[in-house]
Amino acid sequence: METDKQLYKLFTAAPAQLYRLLGLPVPQPVRARAETFKAVQTDSDLVLEPVGEVEPARLVEFQAYRDKRFVPKVMLRCALYRLQHPARAFRAHIIYLDREFESVPVDDGGLFQPTVHYLPELIRQLTIQYPDSPLLSVLRPLVAESDGDLIATAMADHEKIRQAAGLTDEQRQAWLDVFHCWLMIRLPFKLEEIRKMIARLPEVEETPWGKELKERWTAEARAKADEARAKADEARAKADAARAKADAARADDLRQMIQRRDEDLKHFEDLLRNGLVSEAAFRDLTTRAERELQQYRANLQSIEHRSA
Repeated sequence: METDKQLYKLFTAAPAQLYRLLGLPVPQPVRARAETFKAVQTDSDLVLEPVGEVEPARLVEFQAYRDKRFVPKVMLRCALYRLQHPARAFRAHIIYLDREFESVPVDDGGLFQPTVHYLPELIRQLTIQYPDSPLLSVLRPLVAESDGDLIATAMADHEKIRQAAGLTDEQRQAWLDVFHCWLMIRLPFKLEEIRKMIARLPEVEETPWGKELKERWTAEARAKADEARAKADEARAKADAARAKADAARADDLRQMIQRRDEDLKHFEDLLRNGLVSEAAFRDLTTRAERELQQYRANLQSIEHRSA
């Protein structure tokens, strides 16, 4: 599901809402923009820059698919931003639209430490802290469990965005555009059908799948439907197998990284015992290695729990 352009439009229109989603205090005023690094032809998703440079700038990257090169690309953008703004305090955030899209950790000795978020968890926190936030409505097409759930709340979500007191007219229109776009991508409707649905939720017979169901209600159609369902089940099984294989490979990588870190800890003890490093250096090395071990083990536990 396409998200980059819509998330850019959503949060450049109302950057304070991204702070709220991340659970951070909102500096005033603040702007959001994409940063283009011409030297290597790469763009950040969003950079939040509080005016006045008292609060840190924040590079925010969204990820909605698995990509082994994603974290190295974010590292590059962070380094390039630092080169272009050497005096500015700076933080990096990664928002995975789901845990399944999380990239394999990069073993860089703890140099790159972004704050990692998962959109469903951010939305749960936002629901607790701001249950009436229009951001919950505009993001619902990304996280709704079924098309039926999305249709059932579409009218209420549309009205909540349209009447949001905390948004300007321009911001409300941008958010409605994003909401309509995601509905069109998620549901088999055209824009005019979406608007009609929001004004008056259609009966089942008025939906594209309802009309098709009526036309195909024959024995032959049911047989074709069974065949299509079998193919869909087969495709789903293949996708599950591929996901399991990817998880297994990732788990192996994590086990190797854990083993290396355990070996590093023993090596650091040998260095201290032989007087080759100071106690301060030893504490710094072990603290960093233990922090990485904790993260690797947590990631491995997550994979093993998902595979159980």
